[in-house]
Amino acid sequence: MLDWKQFFLAYLRSRSRLFVYLLSLTFLVLLFQFLFASLGIYFLYFFLLCCFVTILFFTWDILVEMQVYRQEILYGEREAKSPLEIALAEKLEAREMELYQQRSDSERKLTDLLDYYTLWVHQVKTPIAASQLLVAEVADRQLKQQLEQEIFKIDSYTNLVLQYLRLESFHDDLVLKQVQIEDLVKEIIRKYALFFIQKGLNVNLHDLDKEIVTDKKVAASGY
Repeated sequence: MLDWKQFFLAYLRSRSRLFVYLLSLTFLVLLFQFLFASLGIYFLYFFLLCCFVTILFFTWDILVEMQVYRQEILYGEREAKSPLEIALAEKLEAREMELYQQRSDSERKLTDLLDYYTLWVHQVKTPIAASQLLVAEVADRQLKQQLEQEIFKIDSYTNLVLQYLRLESFHDDLVLKQVQIEDLVKEIIRKYALFFIQKGLNVNLHDLDKEIVTDKKVAASGY
């Protein structure tokens, strides 16, 4: 928002042609006073009267302009009157419509993309589940563990995609409550037990008897 000095300078620039006209008129009045010296006192009265009326006019005009400016800044309420204002208002309205259309198109494309990937994730879950059932029939223990790990990775990656697609409504699904850290850690360890078993790793749990406020489902996902 403009301060008084900036507003006043902008006002003077916007009325520059009117000021040129008034200066020209003042020059003509003074010229007539010089040419018709016998009527000088009348011209002087006329000139002083014009100056007084001009001061009143510009005082009124600048107050009105300030009020209009404040309404535009605070409420966006201003009716275009001059040809330039009407042209600018039309261009602004056209630009706003263009931006609105672009935003609508972008939102529609994003919605279509999210719907497509959401459908893809749910569809790919079916062959993953089928693969898990088939792997359960594999007799070779080492091969079975390797296949289970790879299927687990694929399932984790698809879950990552699903979590990303839900970011827009992520806050709507949150259920915050107090949970035990130990329970969360154990759940994550069970989830990744395949990797611990294959590499022969042992986990030593201690100092986990604490509570935190979180969404248990998100915290236990391990992503």
